[in-house]
Amino acid sequence: MGQDNSRALEELPPHDETSEWMLICCLVHKPELIRGMSVSLFYVENCRRILLKMQQFVLEQNPSISDPALFLHELGRSLENHNYEPLFRSMDDLHSPENWPYWLKILEEHQTSRRLLSMSPRIYDASLELVRGNSGPLESLRSELKEISNDYSGPEGIKSVHSVIPGVIDQLEKDHKAGGCLQGITTGLTSLDRATNGLQDGRFYIFAGRPGEGKSSLLMTIAHGASNSGKKVLYFSLEMSAEELTSRLLASQSRVVLGRFSRATATQQDFDAVGRAMLPLRKTTINIVDSMSTLTAIVHAASVEIEKGRADLIVVDYIQRIRIPNFKSNRNELVTEISNAMKDLAMSSKVPVVAAAQLNRSVTKDDREPNLSDLRDSGALEQDADFVGLLHSENQNETKMLVAKNRSGDTGVILFTFRREITRFDSPV
Repeated sequence: MGQDNSRALEELPPHDETSEWMLICCLVHKPELIRGMSVSLFYVENCRRILLKMQQFVLEQNPSISDPALFLHELGRSLENHNYEPLFRSMDDLHSPENWPYWLKILEEHQTSRRLLSMSPRIYDASLELVRGNSGPLESLRSELKEISNDYSGPEGIKSVHSVIPGVIDQLEKDHKAGGCLQGITTGLTSLDRATNGLQDGRFYIFAGRPGEGKSSLLMTIAHGASNSGKKVLYFSLEMSAEELTSRLLASQSRVVLGRFSRATATQQDFDAVGRAMLPLRKTTINIVDSMSTLTAIVHAASVEIEKGRADLIVVDYIQRIRIPNFKSNRNELVTEISNAMKDLAMSSKVPVVAAAQLNRSVTKDDREPNLSDLRDSGALEQDADFVGLLHSENQNETKMLVAKNRSGDTGVILFTFRREITRFDSPV
């Protein structure tokens, strides 16, 4: 029996439970480090759970985080249904929280080991594909291995310029060989793709407008374009249900005003068009989440789906609807926290994050084109975003996007046709 238990332990993915608990103990004493910690560093489920609770406390500015004893008490109370005895034992064994880089280094090494082990089945498959003349999977693995080997796992994620240069050169070579082809995820809108060169991994995109200017329609158009290219999309809707969004998508793809069905004025051609549009939509890779509204829940769900390979693009509709329960500061600081978290999610997960945002009412009141300072509630949105597109309706069917910030290219104006009755965006021919 003892041998069986020993063998079972050896078969677990590489991890060090003691080090995980010791790092958690250090975070109790040094809460300023909590936001920078990734859940994926931890293998022990209770350690992952307690880190998420810590991050929630930080986002909510819970006063207990300034007092280690009170912080520990509040954590124990909020997680009382789970066994956290190892945490309290480890607190007694902790010599100094200043040793946190030592424990973090151990966790990073085990995380890298787990990443390498997870590649084993893909290495086997790539070897078979190579014999068949397909080197694509091998190239993908080579890039991933190079990324792992070039990462410097210092205590604060520092990377030397020397270690980064090979990856930069590889990217420049890929850009040159692409010959003008998109380097990121397509949005399905040619003019927007030209401006962004596709949605890039690790970047944060904001599309802002006043109510009724088509923010949700634009985001769903982008989600559908990405899905059509084979990408998996996770769409967080804080304003509309999954059913309503799907109805809008069906209207957009069929080009039929769905209100005709409720008014009993739909023709046979309408029924046929909806039927034709419905078949490809059954295969779409868009997953909609309409039951989450708190920042912690959204970031956690997105991180899990990305880690499991079920999301290549994150869409959030919209920023100002996200909540942080019990947040003590003003609205501006609340949106700043949300904006920072969206940018951190994009960078740490290495996927594009696309979000809608509201513009100030003064844009409509003054009857003028919007600018960056009109982003509602926070200047952090302007600072954190890699791309900011401001929607401005010219007439019934034409909408301008003022590209106010663009780290991938030029600023300027993009024109769209927007048919509100079927919630459809198109790039002009």
